[in-house]
Amino acid sequence: MRAKSPITHRLTPRELPTTHDGVPTPDFDALLVSWRRSLAAANMTLGSQQRYLQEARILCAYVARRGLPLDPRALRREHLTSYFADELQRRAATTVRCGFVILGAFWRWLADEGEIAPEASPFLHLRAPKQPPIVGAPVLTDQDVQALLKVTTNTSDPHDFLARRDHAILRTLLDTGLRRAELAALTRAEIDLDAQTIQVAHGKGDKPRVVFVGVKTVKALDRYIRLRATHKFAGLPRFWLSEKGELTPDGVYRMVKRRAAQAGIGPTWAHLFRHTWAHLWLDAGGTETDLLTQAGWSSLEMLKRYGASDRF
Repeated sequence: MRAKSPITHRLTPRELPTTHDGVPTPDFDALLVSWRRSLAAANMTLGSQQRYLQEARILCAYVARRGLPLDPRALRREHLTSYFADELQRRAATTVRCGFVILGAFWRWLADEGEIAPEASPFLHLRAPKQPPIVGAPVLTDQDVQALLKVTTNTSDPHDFLARRDHAILRTLLDTGLRRAELAALTRAEIDLDAQTIQVAHGKGDKPRVVFVGVKTVKALDRYIRLRATHKFAGLPRFWLSEKGELTPDGVYRMVKRRAAQAGIGPTWAHLFRHTWAHLWLDAGGTETDLLTQAGWSSLEMLKRYGASDRF
């Protein structure tokens, strides 16, 4: 079966521009499909491609509703000014600012491809929405952490597989700040207990890195490994196992929610451990440069946000 196009907004034949300065032009969709191929060729992750295309689709729907030029090459600065003003009424300023950056990249691509002259870009002299004050990322309290760890150790069965696994996962998240997809993708070969390191082979954007774990996490991982060897799915390549096979990123998400409910703490999700880890790193005097490397970040904006975290 042919894969469904990620472009969901289709223009009707009546809406399609037929010429541009006397030259036949592709429709908005066709340009976005070409842009997607360019993003893929630049090794952008599928998730990022979809995010970029989604932002372009929102603009596409807006110009269709307002009766504005449906050829992106015919849009002018005043059209985009009106668009971003409208978006600020519906979405957070940070989100709109991100969309501004993404759409700016689309028009730079149009210029690079010779679809427009660089000086004809509507983004020339167009100001981005004002950056709102940085709000600190939420983090777990010491009491939250202790409550979570307690529910995975307070069991009458010393060979409770899920308790051992979940305890090891929680400690790994706290020690490394791994994203849940990165955690779920780990294999046994990527974990070196003696060196106290984990090789993240499939980081966001396919950027590998090495993260470090403490002695308590090493102990928890060692205990899990010994019990894992007796699991009915022990032959599967992924390190973390569930009752049905390999643990998925969604499985990690559900586990954290379940353990948080058992611990009686507030709303908790897997990425909250990443917030907490980054905050503790900086709070302990760790350098920002090393944090960027350990977290797999390429933007200082994330560092600014995590650095603004408040912990009670």
